[in-house]
Amino acid sequence: MVIRLKKIATKYKTTYEAIAATNKIAAPYTIYPKQELKIAIIKTPTQVKTYTVKKGDTLSAIAYKHKMTYTDLAAINHITSPYTIQVGQVISLAKNENNSTVAPSKPVVTQSYTVKKGDTLSKIAAKYSKTWSELQKINNLKNPNQLSVGQKLTIK
Repeated sequence: MVIRLKKIATKYKTTYEAIAATNKIAAPYTIYPKQELKIAIIKTPTQVKTYTVKKGDTLSAIAYKHKMTYTDLAAINHITSPYTIQVGQVISLAKNENNSTVAPSKPVVTQSYTVKKGDTLSKIAAKYSKTWSELQKINNLKNPNQLSVGQKLTIK
């Protein structure tokens, strides 16, 4: 009795070429009863989650919502400036095998920022890959809409 690799490959959702290569079987890719095979399963890529940009979204806020850093999200989507996202734009949210975001560890660096005319907490946060709520918490701001020109803010 002759068994075809193609039939086995179909059953295990792989290719006969993959089975043949793994088991060093040459053409015509025939095996025999009781012959043991190693099956190389071809993993299908997991579906990449996406997010559609809405009015008022910032890249840093989207990143924060999805437990990513602004820089990682920008890199994944080849975005060079946080101000270039558009309403309706679809942004990829890359995930690793454990379904958690891939974020390299970074050393903690404390910076300060001096508020200038026209600044808002959201604009400042976007410059530093933060959310306005993070900056509000770090700086113990009671009202995030009341910034003063010359005010020093801590950026972590």
